Amino acid sequence: MSEPTADKYRIVTENTEERLSEKELVDHKSEMEAFVRWLDTVGKEPKKAEGYAYDTIRATVYRIDKFYRWIWDREGGYVAPPTHEHADRYIAELAREDHTNAHKSTTRKCMLRYFKWRSHERGGEKWETEMRFPRSNPQPRDYLTSEERPKIRRVALGY
Repeated sequence: MSEPTADKYRIVTENTEERLSEKELVDHKSEMEAFVRWLDTVGKEPKKAEGYAYDTIRATVYRIDKFYRWIWDREGGYVAPPTHEHADRYIAELAREDHTNAHKSTTRKCMLRYFKWRSHERGGEKWETEMRFPRSNPQPRDYLTSEERPKIRRVALGY
């Protein structure tokens, strides 16, 4: 990873920072930095040392941050690490909420990544869920990088 983790990604949201004590925040940031470092360097394919793309990591961190806050709301304060029971309850509640299946599916994938990291790096067990959120009419992916898009736009406008 070329940049320090904390500079490249927003590790902890303001909502999380506001609700944690100084010591809880240090503990939580430390865990999230380790998680993001793993996602960035080996998370996608650990045996090949292949990490995830920037946008995937950013979305994963955001959703896991939200998952943590959901736990703290239900538990009455800081709890770490999340348990499989927390994850099961969160997914069950998410299934009843008014979100698109794409949002629910992405959240589920982010949680699977999180527990995969806990398994690989912290000796925890992977989390599995039978809950699925089928997507209908998926949008085509944009295969251009953020650096390529303005260049192509500039050339197209000059054409």
